[in-house]
Amino acid sequence: LQEGRAEPALHVADRQLAASPEHADAWHLRGLALMQLGRLPEALSSIDQALHLTPGVSFYHQNRAEVLVLMGRA
Repeated sequence: LQEGRAEPALHVADRQLAASPEHADAWHLRGLALMQLGRLPEALSSIDQALHLTPGVSFYHQNRAEVLVLMGRA
């Protein structure tokens, strides 16, 4: 994902979630990949799921805020 390869990162996250749907980091990764792909509503939903599973992770909140800014909902 850090190399700008959002599509492969999305597939990795989706495979992880198929095996373990409660994996908060996979939801977060999925959200970041979707954000890079410009699929902002889906990105927000994925990051929200990560936050639902582990609400105390600060960088999940930071990335959620970034998606909201990109959506014009700051």
